[in-house]
Amino acid sequence: DDGVYPAQVELGALPDDITGGTATTATVQIEVDTLAPSVSLDIGAVSPNGDASQDSVTVTYAVSEATAEAEFSTTSGPVLNAPAITLPATLPASGTTVWAGVEVTGAAAPDGAYEITLTVTDAAGNPGAAPTAVIVDTEAPLLTGLEPAAGSRLNSAVSEIGASFDP
Repeated sequence: DDGVYPAQVELGALPDDITGGTATTATVQIEVDTLAPSVSLDIGAVSPNGDASQDSVTVTYAVSEATAEAEFSTTSGPVLNAPAITLPATLPASGTTVWAGVEVTGAAAPDGAYEITLTVTDAAGNPGAAPTAVIVDTEAPLLTGLEPAAGSRLNSAVSEIGASFDP
């Protein structure tokens, strides 16, 4: 079972010139941890095209215990290159960081749907992971219609102009 257990170590009586003929005893605490840390991850859509709209996104994560290792990876998408998301050396219970929509190479991630996974390993070596879907979209929406339509003749002032877009 997981938990903290005391262990007692005893060295038997040694020759008199080392211990005076008495045994030496020490008690240590040993922790047994077989449970994987739980992990949650949230990343919104990102559009790293330099237009100042969603060029970066806040990455929110939470882990159930301090971790010895943490890394991001992509498990699906146009390219399988890890996103360049910076994490502290040891994750706190929860936190945020920012992703600028770039790969570790520094290049903008190509448009597409990705599954990005945060994998952590606790001090006992137990892994935990959380995948999340992310959309990278650098293309501007396409204008597909206006109301009133271009070239319309109206007999009154226009109070609203409607537009429709194809995402």
